[in-house]
Amino acid sequence: MKRMKRSFLIIGLIALLPACWSDQKQEKRTGLVVVNVLEKELFDDCHIKGSVNIPFEKVDELADTIDKGAQVVIYCSNYQCTSSEFVAKQMRSQGFGDVSVYEAGMAEWYQKGLPVEGNCKKAYLKKTCSKFAEDDVSEIPVISTQELAKKMQVIS
Repeated sequence: MKRMKRSFLIIGLIALLPACWSDQKQEKRTGLVVVNVLEKELFDDCHIKGSVNIPFEKVDELADTIDKGAQVVIYCSNYQCTSSEFVAKQMRSQGFGDVSVYEAGMAEWYQKGLPVEGNCKKAYLKKTCSKFAEDDVSEIPVISTQELAKKMQVIS
């Protein structure tokens, strides 16, 4: 009986080891990392081709998948969405040095006909929004659609 319990314990530990190794071997994203902070449902519907989804509420736990030296661009839905700036500030406080915000967001990227992934059926994608006139200036740099497309080598 003791031998059987020990065997099950050893087999159980062996079964868990690959999961431990795969977590440790996960390489952090480097270079240009474009991060969508919308809910997974919205990300799955339509996102900038090549971007990754780190939902707003999971930034603390998923930010460690990105190298602190990476060039990070955060975006959400459109100019009226403030999640991208909030997340950018949060990442800055976690030690990320090169963080900017793409304020025009998914809606403008989609409307400009730039590369996307997903079915792109959500209504917000078709609404045009303009930037609010702001009194205070953020310490987070803002990147335009044109600048982001150049960085992603979508346009020259």
